[in-house]
Amino acid sequence: MGNIHTSYTSLYVPDFTFTPNDLAANRLGNLTPEQEQLIASIVQTRQRDSRRTAIWVLIFFGVLMVIGLIVEFNNQNENLAAFFQKQGILFLFITLLFLFILAVSFIYSWWIGRDARARRIRVAEGTAHVLMKVASARPTTRYMRYELRIKRGMIGKLFRFGNARSIEFFEQGASYRVYYIDYYPFQIVLSAEKI
Repeated sequence: MGNIHTSYTSLYVPDFTFTPNDLAANRLGNLTPEQEQLIASIVQTRQRDSRRTAIWVLIFFGVLMVIGLIVEFNNQNENLAAFFQKQGILFLFITLLFLFILAVSFIYSWWIGRDARARRIRVAEGTAHVLMKVASARPTTRYMRYELRIKRGMIGKLFRFGNARSIEFFEQGASYRVYYIDYYPFQIVLSAEKI
């Protein structure tokens, strides 16, 4: 077995720290300048990563289409005009389908980031269920999971943290009000208070 990675602090799962000023602002539905800076960095990083991924996918697809056209053309004993008359519709359909899928992924990415862009603060209230345990992504990669589930009845909200330091504020079984920004796949926890 490999080493256990204990910290995944990043802009995707930032350290959870807050001040009394942060909590006071969050209660009013506002962000402090420090929180505003953090959210702006997270949004910027995720959008940049999304654009970078889209560019690489477009390059890969373009290369794949060119190779496919060359291989298919070489397998046919036809001139270029006859080849495109027979195969052009198929390649056009595949290209349009790919572009449609890419457009849907952009729309989905825009949709899941709307709360972060609008700086819309949400609130979860309930009992804290703290989870810290070893998980594995592959047989050789093990890491610590730091999760908090705030449950009220059957309904719960899951929050992930990057390290043990970030989750130590929460006590198992205690009731909390958590202020956060919904930004799938990881909610951005801003502040919390015992209730």
